[in-house]
Amino acid sequence: MSSEDTSEKDFLDMTEEEYSAWEAREAKKHEEEERERDAKAGDARERSGVAILSLDVTVGQVDDERLNTVLKSAVDTCPPLKVLSAKGREVTLAGADVPHLEAVVERLKRDVEVSFTGTRPAVVYLTEGQIVEEPTMTVLIRTPADDLGTVLAEVARLQGGIEGTTEVEGGKEIEAVIPLRTMDGFTTSLHGLTRGEGSYQHKFRAYVPAPKDVAAAVISGNRWP
Repeated sequence: MSSEDTSEKDFLDMTEEEYSAWEAREAKKHEEEERERDAKAGDARERSGVAILSLDVTVGQVDDERLNTVLKSAVDTCPPLKVLSAKGREVTLAGADVPHLEAVVERLKRDVEVSFTGTRPAVVYLTEGQIVEEPTMTVLIRTPADDLGTVLAEVARLQGGIEGTTEVEGGKEIEAVIPLRTMDGFTTSLHGLTRGEGSYQHKFRAYVPAPKDVAAAVISGNRWP
């Protein structure tokens, strides 16, 4: 019997042994849920291993010492999480991808109140003086053969490069290298171009020098994209 299915009357009718057994089941269930959330966040190391997306969040009323302890615990248990900044109640986190950041936020909610600032996740750029590097992704795209040309044109529009194409069951597979900053909305555009038949997988490839206009925007402090 779950806690959702246990009414006040059920609790009143329980013997001491039945209540102890229910309490043990609930504790075990809570532990399993925590392990599952930690595993989901930790799996980002396999997906990427590099913190390439940042997210701004606001934490509730908590003293600095407690917040630092919570953030350190999250960094230790949810690699490759980084804390880019923590100023008062405003915290900027960096993670492997959106699912990783979502899992991290759920992890933080166990200890502190967390809310989003309303901004979307942003690309993490590496800067050293006037040199700016951006993350690129290796993207494997599957498309019906008839849509190959259209999809290749979309990759070009995203400033991507083609590594090769191969025959696969049901169509073609394209291996491309695409800047992460241009991939927002790619799922929707690919589905539209292929009438819902296209799919893709992606993983972090490398940091490379950013184009001049992107570098100038990052250095000036503007958000890109």
